[in-house]
Amino acid sequence: MNDGVIRQLADDWRKAGVEEGDMLLVHSSLGRTLRRIAKLGGEVNPRLVIESFLRALGESGTLLLPLFNFDFPKGVTFDIRNSPSQMGTLTEVGRLWPGVVRTGHPIYTFAVIGKDAEMFRGLKNFSGYGQDSPFAILHRRGGKIGVLDLPDQNSMTFYHYVEESQKAP
Repeated sequence: MNDGVIRQLADDWRKAGVEEGDMLLVHSSLGRTLRRIAKLGGEVNPRLVIESFLRALGESGTLLLPLFNFDFPKGVTFDIRNSPSQMGTLTEVGRLWPGVVRTGHPIYTFAVIGKDAEMFRGLKNFSGYGQDSPFAILHRRGGKIGVLDLPDQNSMTFYHYVEESQKAP
C-alpha cells in the first residue's frame, strides 16, 4: 500500500511542477500531508514523503532539506554528524537518510540527497547566503523551491540570498 501512496504523492509533486532531474529545496510542515497519507491507507511516516519527492525527482534529481540550527549563535556547539534539525520532522528524517550529504555551515546547514549531493560535501561557505552557499548552487543550477503547507514568511529563506547577492542594505 505504501508504494501506491508514494506514487500518488510523486504524481502530485509532478503536477505542482517538480520534474525529473530537478534540484529541489523543500520547506515543509507535514500535518496535512500525513493526514492525506492516512486517508490513502498508507503508513503515517515522514519517510514516505521523502521517498515520494525522490521518486518525482528521479535518479537524476537532487533534494535539499533545510536543517537550520539556531542554537549555534547562542553558544551551543554544532556537530555536523549529530546536531539535529530545527526545521521539522521531514528535515530530521532527511538528516538521517542513508547516503545523505550534510553541508557544514553551523546555522544554515542542509541535508542533500540524490544525484548531485556530492557537490555539497565539504562545502565551506562563510556566509549562509553568499555566492558559495547552497542557495547559490541552487540558483546557478536553476533549482526550484517547494513549499509544503507553510506561509511565505516561514519558507522563503532564499530571499536572504537574493538580498545578499544584490547587496541590499
